[in-house]
Amino acid sequence: MIQEHLTIRGFRTTMRRIVSAVVGELRQIAQEDAHSGERRPARDRRIEMLNAYRQGASLRAVGEQFGVSGSRVQQILKSMPDYQAARDAARSHRRGAAAGARPAQLHSLHRTSNSREVRRSWKAASDGEDVFERLYRMRAAGKKWKDLAEAVGQPPDRSNAHSTMLHMKRQAKAKGRPWPIKQAHDAVQPSRAAGMTPETDSAG
Repeated sequence: MIQEHLTIRGFRTTMRRIVSAVVGELRQIAQEDAHSGERRPARDRRIEMLNAYRQGASLRAVGEQFGVSGSRVQQILKSMPDYQAARDAARSHRRGAAAGARPAQLHSLHRTSNSREVRRSWKAASDGEDVFERLYRMRAAGKKWKDLAEAVGQPPDRSNAHSTMLHMKRQAKAKGRPWPIKQAHDAVQPSRAAGMTPETDSAG
């Protein structure tokens, strides 16, 4: 009987120690979470997080606003039933904001430079004999490709300059005209000048 009593007493003592240790760990975790601001937010805070995310804020930005990490925000939002709808709305909102964030002029240049319709109309305009001759003379005089692009009403950016170069060289080849390679700060090389036809010389 005494041995059985001691066994039960020892078991109870052991269980008390285990429970005390677990409670201590839980208290420490709670204190750490409170210190770092990573306690599980109440429902109203979770809704605020979801609304901020829905309006286009990144997970990191939402986390900074509420004092938690971005991964913690994602974990919280994924547990909410409206997470997928909010995620779709956030993507749409960010796309719209990105398109509207560009300055009007930059957006216009970007759109013009990448519009196939505008490129086709520009190509048709520059296919005219008078336009080709004018651009040909400009290049022979040392004008840059972006200057030639601007001469046919295109923004003088790198994309249009490159398109102008390719288009004009194709036209020159089709017309049997040698292309004068000359930079604005260089003189015409004698070998190049000697190799030009009278037609080229008169065009330059």
